[in-house]
Amino acid sequence: MPIARARRAHLVLPSAAYVEREGTFTNFEGRVQRFRTALDALGEARPDWEVFSGLAVALGLPDPALTSSRADQVFQALAGAVPAYAGMSYRALGDGGLVAGS
Repeated sequence: MPIARARRAHLVLPSAAYVEREGTFTNFEGRVQRFRTALDALGEARPDWEVFSGLAVALGLPDPALTSSRADQVFQALAGAVPAYAGMSYRALGDGGLVAGS
């Protein structure tokens, strides 16, 4: 976003680029895979879960998935809430991932 537009914004969320954070993604086959931080985040950029955690705290939302501070905690909350991810752990995903719902 050009700086001029950012200055006119009412709210700017400092989300880090995908290479500046860690987490998981699920591909079209249902394979859940981890990705890792490749570069340090610039400026005040933060991983998405940290941005949403700050919003959740500011709004008084007690959901542990929204107030987690690490990717593995967010994934643990997901695995506890979504049946397809039940029994999965962040650590068990390893480098090859696991197929959701299997």
